[in-house]
Amino acid sequence: MRTSFLSVLFCFFAFAQSGSPTEKVKLAWELGYGKDYTSVPSSWVPSTVPGAVQLDIAKAKKYEPYYFAEHWKDYLWMEDQYFTYRASFDKPDLSDGKRLHFVSSGIDYEFEIIVNDEKIMHQEGMFTPVDLDITEKLKDENQLLVKIFPAPKLRPSPADRTQASQVTKPAVSYGWDWHPRLVPLGIWDDTYLEIRSKSWIDNVQINYALNNELTRADIELDINGFNCKGKSYLWKLIDESGKEALKFEGVFSGNQAKARLTLPEPKLWWPHDHGKPYLY
Repeated sequence: MRTSFLSVLFCFFAFAQSGSPTEKVKLAWELGYGKDYTSVPSSWVPSTVPGAVQLDIAKAKKYEPYYFAEHWKDYLWMEDQYFTYRASFDKPDLSDGKRLHFVSSGIDYEFEIIVNDEKIMHQEGMFTPVDLDITEKLKDENQLLVKIFPAPKLRPSPADRTQASQVTKPAVSYGWDWHPRLVPLGIWDDTYLEIRSKSWIDNVQINYALNNELTRADIELDINGFNCKGKSYLWKLIDESGKEALKFEGVFSGNQAKARLTLPEPKLWWPHDHGKPYLY
């Protein structure tokens, strides 16, 4: 039996309001470190984000690449340090009820986020994104710190891949017969400030079901946001040529909206040897 899928390449979703709902603000980062939690870094080096603390320190100290010869041993001391990322920024224009969020798609591994000397978050795990409204913490001039804890280890010794047990980090980083030991730490994915409208979309889930004849797609939208009550929205499905294949308009009664739509005669995604892999 041949199977196929309705593949959504993208959908456009927006409030019916003027202006862009979000604006990203990049930060200039620097990095310092100390031997314990209370240590204040004595010096700072430029940091590249996304990246890793080892990359920044190696560049500043002119280390040889860890994967040549025995150079990986030069990096071992970094596993047990407390690293601090630091960025300064002026308070942006937040007129018309706009909010400022700190957003990160990935910080490795255990860390705290501190805004103007106030700890506002502690988290463990490298894959859970961060999204914090820091509007009420702002001053005219601001400092943002991300404090990275030492590399997680199940036990102090032996220094091998068994230390990675019970943490969501690749065990290979802790050393393997074909891989030198290097346990990465730091801000490894996109991280920035984001100015958002007072009302904004947090998440859109799209589910669908095809009928047995593959002639109809029943689509369900599940939309979540903040301060959305009374706001109108428009959802569009765009076909491969850029034309509108389906649209829906509605008004939020709260912070969640659901909609059920039907797309007749959908063009389907087929494996290459059965047909065209069509994308919406």
